[in-house]
Amino acid sequence: MKIKHYTAGTLQEAMVKVKNDLGRDAVILHTRRFKQGGIFGFFGKDLFEVTATLEAKVPSAGTGPKRETAPGLPNNRASALEAEMSQLRQAVEAALLTQHLPKERTNSKLKDLLLRNDVEPLVADKLLQDVLRQVPGGTDTPEARHCLEQRLCQCLSRTEGIKLAGGKPKNVALLGPTGVGKTTTIAKLAANFTLIEEKRVALITADTYRIAAVEQLKTYGEIIGVPVEVVFTREELADALARHADKDLILIDTAGSSPRNDKQVQELACLLADLPDLEKHLVISATTKPRDAMDIIARFAPREGAYKLIITKVDESDTLGAIVNIMYNTQGVLSYVTKGQSVPDDIELADAQKLAALILREQNYA
Repeated sequence: MKIKHYTAGTLQEAMVKVKNDLGRDAVILHTRRFKQGGIFGFFGKDLFEVTATLEAKVPSAGTGPKRETAPGLPNNRASALEAEMSQLRQAVEAALLTQHLPKERTNSKLKDLLLRNDVEPLVADKLLQDVLRQVPGGTDTPEARHCLEQRLCQCLSRTEGIKLAGGKPKNVALLGPTGVGKTTTIAKLAANFTLIEEKRVALITADTYRIAAVEQLKTYGEIIGVPVEVVFTREELADALARHADKDLILIDTAGSSPRNDKQVQELACLLADLPDLEKHLVISATTKPRDAMDIIARFAPREGAYKLIITKVDESDTLGAIVNIMYNTQGVLSYVTKGQSVPDDIELADAQKLAALILREQNYA
């Protein structure tokens, strides 16, 4: 991993240097403001330093030279990035090892179906107990299957999209781990509210770790015809919200982070703390493993107050049991489902009946 430092008179100028040198795929590791020259800290010139790198290719296990961590990297961001890449490699290896292993069978076809869809065994048992109370003849009948679909619909029935508040802007922040599609989802929401519902929309991005994410959102903003602002601090975010008080909807894109990175999770919490009337939507990919999905909920969902869930990439997953586990074990509310990369088409309000039918594989999410 090659770590480089860029210094300029403004943060924007430093970011331009990063982009020109490392390209759109640069990863921002650290930014700081400092004074140069002067006497005892007075009359010095304000400068900004940006530390950046390119994501290194991870060698196969047991091969290739040992990577060295750059000495003196601020906030240990290089170590954190390397740890995340190592976790990703281990997850891929584990998935390849278990991908073709058969699921353990039970004496119930419906339970086997739920387990194949990655519904937790305990949740599956409780759902089928509810079915047996209504259909005493057993679970392997058409009546039992229909009853299970109804029970799944009840489990997934807490649904609500973004509801605009008349007379004042609705502030909505999307948060979650890396790679779940937050930026594309925000573009889809902005396009729908702007082009279809004809509302006034503004976009704010705090995802300053990835230059490509900022430019991607700016490109979407130019196409849709909505303003886009970049913020680095909580104060800048509050100022940006105040500048767009005339809008109907303000969508905030946040930086993705590993749920195991306590520092980044805390930084996100501080960024969004005490903002007025902020509605949080936690974005989770349908391809996320069930146990990881519950871990993401535990780390990102607010400990107090309501939150909503956006499930992305349902077209890329063979199983949707993680959604059932989340809705059964938490008080989250499903808001939207995304099923492709097309803006603004591939997003819709969560539909409990459609999701239940998909889990029972009666249809595809099209």
